[in-house]
Amino acid sequence: MCIMSLAYRIEGVDDALVATLKDAGYHGRTVGDGSRAIVELTTNGKPDEFRLPDEICPGTTLFQLTEEGGRNRKKRTGKALVVCKTNGDPLRPYWLCSEERPSKPNEPHARFSFPGRVVTIEVFRRWGGSGVSGVKNVLVTEHAIQNGGSTATIVSNRLYEGAIKELPTELSRFKRAVSAALVKAETHDCRTATYVEVDGDAAVA
Repeated sequence: MCIMSLAYRIEGVDDALVATLKDAGYHGRTVGDGSRAIVELTTNGKPDEFRLPDEICPGTTLFQLTEEGGRNRKKRTGKALVVCKTNGDPLRPYWLCSEERPSKPNEPHARFSFPGRVVTIEVFRRWGGSGVSGVKNVLVTEHAIQNGGSTATIVSNRLYEGAIKELPTELSRFKRAVSAALVKAETHDCRTATYVEVDGDAAVA
């Protein structure tokens, strides 16, 4: 379920630089007052390796991540993906669904760009029969960006996979994120984010 990509943030953008990047096959968008650009990176033949435009200009490599998920009553299953910092705190989204910007079920409810290490929390929920609680499993994975020459690689380290109730004590800092992901996985027709930073505070379902 976890699908992520990389982007490249460039400061001090002008029309000439944008044209040079476009000619080299890089495409992106300007943000803020137009002096900063976010360039979407493409893979370099390997799914976790991306081509960098550092031969054209210096910049900062960023993770591009989403929060998504919800419950499927027909299949009696639910799944959710939330992201957080390595200390368990939520990230601030650059896009957040709302009444004015709604999302459909199982489409992204929040989008993030982040330059450092991140952790993804993936919850899988399956309901059993009458009187049976079913399955509540979680996958906790830490991701880092490794820059090398003209490429950037996503390096992932699986921290835990198994029952939520057996989450190791040393990973207790992720309990809030896991709980938020479980709420999302158990919510039918989920259309809202459950673990994001809003105005310096954590918005947790």
